[in-house]
Amino acid sequence: MGVIRQFTLQEELNIINLYKKTETFYQYDGFALGGIVPLTQNYYDIVNILAVFFEQFKDYNKPLHILGVSGTKTMALMTYFKKLYKKEIVTYDSASYGNGAIRLEFINLFNKFKISFGNNSENKLTKLPCLCPVCSKIKDLTLIRQGGSIPGALLSLHNLYQYIQFSYFINAISDDIQIMEDYMIKNLEIENRLLDFIKETYSNGYE
Repeated sequence: MGVIRQFTLQEELNIINLYKKTETFYQYDGFALGGIVPLTQNYYDIVNILAVFFEQFKDYNKPLHILGVSGTKTMALMTYFKKLYKKEIVTYDSASYGNGAIRLEFINLFNKFKISFGNNSENKLTKLPCLCPVCSKIKDLTLIRQGGSIPGALLSLHNLYQYIQFSYFINAISDDIQIMEDYMIKNLEIENRLLDFIKETYSNGYE
């Protein structure tokens, strides 16, 4: 798989054009885009990077992959691009779920909820607020509060399940673009003008 790792839009375009000039361009199994993680606080930059990527591979029929996707907004935006550009296979990866092991963090992506069970935690919860296959087996939070590799692994598995659930959810509602747009605007607080920009790019190209 070819990898595009950029720091600016121009670098992204230059790397893609270099790939396109090679005789082996169509021999790659697909292409992956990196460099998203440093931009997670600026969704305008993320949208521009994704717009260039999807526009440059508009007529490309092999899999595309986004490296280091983090957060519901980025996951939703990437899925929105996938739907508009009619791409069959667009995947992404994330290591954010690993905060369960690193900082003993429990997350709920749907409710924008995060809480720590680390050494400095003062929460008084007596059970995990979740019924996923992992949490439903944990009856005593003493196990989680004691720290170590087992609590970290359990919280990471819960967090990973959250990412899988949200990914499935956002892909399912993308079958109706209006429902998806309404959800992104109302629940994820994504500005309507960002979605308009993506649609404009798809219709008229990126300038």
